[in-house]
Amino acid sequence: MTDASEAIRRLLETDKVIASGGLRVHETRTNVTVQPGCCCGLEDWREWLDVADGETLWLGHDPSPRLEHVDEVVQLWPDRVDAQETPSGQPIEIVVGDLPGILHTVQEGLQGFLSLTKR
Repeated sequence: MTDASEAIRRLLETDKVIASGGLRVHETRTNVTVQPGCCCGLEDWREWLDVADGETLWLGHDPSPRLEHVDEVVQLWPDRVDAQETPSGQPIEIVVGDLPGILHTVQEGLQGFLSLTKR
């Protein structure tokens, strides 16, 4: 078994760290959470900037969340069994104009985490 300091040492020696899981989005008002899929890594968080420009982001599978643009809002639908099925339940809605500020907060959080791993 590897202790925490050994695990951090290995991370620091790695050229590129891949953190499976990506960004988790939680709406506190409705208590809806969208978990990232297994193939949507945290290292690709910057791809969310493309969503602000109208692009659709693939959020992975297993779970299989979905992202849709509806006018000036991005709807995030939680996990579905089939990527083509009609989403059920309530989506998380994010105003497209709010995405840059949200992503700036994500960047600050990631930078804060990295600063804790410096020697």
